[in-house]
Amino acid sequence: MSSFPKGTWFHRYGELLLGFVCVAIYAAVTLWPATREFWHPQGVPNMLSDGTDPRGLLWAYEIIWDTLKTNPSRLLYGAIYSEMRDAPGATALWIPFVERALVIMMHPITNENTITTAVVWGFLVLNGMSAIWMGRSFRWPWFLTLPMALAFECNPFTRGRAVVHMGLAGIFYLPLILGSIERVCRMDPWEPPGQRDSTLIKCALAFLLAASSAHYYIIVTIGTVPMFAFFFFRRAKAFPNAGLFTRLKWLGLAALPSVLFVGWCFKMAVPRSLRHNVMAYPEADPAVHIQYLHDVGAHAIDYVAGDVK
Repeated sequence: MSSFPKGTWFHRYGELLLGFVCVAIYAAVTLWPATREFWHPQGVPNMLSDGTDPRGLLWAYEIIWDTLKTNPSRLLYGAIYSEMRDAPGATALWIPFVERALVIMMHPITNENTITTAVVWGFLVLNGMSAIWMGRSFRWPWFLTLPMALAFECNPFTRGRAVVHMGLAGIFYLPLILGSIERVCRMDPWEPPGQRDSTLIKCALAFLLAASSAHYYIIVTIGTVPMFAFFFFRRAKAFPNAGLFTRLKWLGLAALPSVLFVGWCFKMAVPRSLRHNVMAYPEADPAVHIQYLHDVGAHAIDYVAGDVK
């Protein structure tokens, strides 16, 4: 259900434009006073951080920008190969593709102290817009879609991640997956081929964006495939105008690009000609790996006594 007159430009794009304005402003307000620092063109001595991981992000983000200027093709691999660490060899940085894109967009208009805030703001906006995509997929009314998007965009989890692990503030993958599955289940086999292809392309792009999220969330998605499968079969049953096999074929076509993308990132972490230069972490050795898990891993007793390591 739309709040704009049917058939008009606002009916198709007005809600998305209004939604973007709302989620962008809400994200800026949520991150205040960090967003206030953008008004200082000469830079400020403060940054959005708890003093731990985000400090290292400044170095990682500079590597992204330096790679874009010197060897942009390296940004197309699963990890970013760089000689700026582990000399005389090199390192491979597993930075999500969506985070790379946000850094490239935000770098020209920020400085070393404000770029982390800008990237987190971008993640929060993606959260909100993805939730709006899901609401439109389910054909929820606007008065329900927008509040849900704002609540999903900025919540205790994303606010906590925003100052510790910036990349994990982007939980947009979940509404993108659910919204795409819903759209596939609502497809009508009798609709014009062009309209059906348009829906599949939109779903494929949504799946691709979900696959570009933090690697932790890709692992979570793979682990929760049974949940998404259950959701698909339940929703497909609600729209019996197409057979289950047909809907599985549509879903497979929409998900195929993202599966190939994840496979590419896994198999082609860095250019083959440079793999021998990458320094392996000590934990790669089996003996060190076992000791590492013993020292820093969580044990059953830790959940009932003492602290979780």
